[in-house]
Amino acid sequence: MESVGTRLSEANGLPPLRYFVLDDSDQNAFVSPTGVVVVYKGLLDALDSPDQLAIVLAHEMAHFLARECRQAVRLSGLPLVVAHQNLLFTLSGVVRIFQGTMTSVMASSG
Repeated sequence: MESVGTRLSEANGLPPLRYFVLDDSDQNAFVSPTGVVVVYKGLLDALDSPDQLAIVLAHEMAHFLARECRQAVRLSGLPLVVAHQNLLFTLSGVVRIFQGTMTSVMASSG
């Protein structure tokens, strides 16, 4: 899990995140505000490939980035409408970046 997450972070210029497995049968994952990604063992057991793990980790990274963007908006003092537009623009860029990264990660793992 660490190597897949590190490749995604490096490919997108993100700070390194930390990864942990929670010994629980639920199929879930989350990221903390400090960049700790927790993936439940039940979800890991349900995945069929490293590509599927990469999708889960990229999803959690997007949550982490969205949280960072919201924090930056709060600190910027921009009016809510302007801040909202900037956040949407930033998040759409993140989605495009992750889509490109997922394509390259899946191609290189095959």
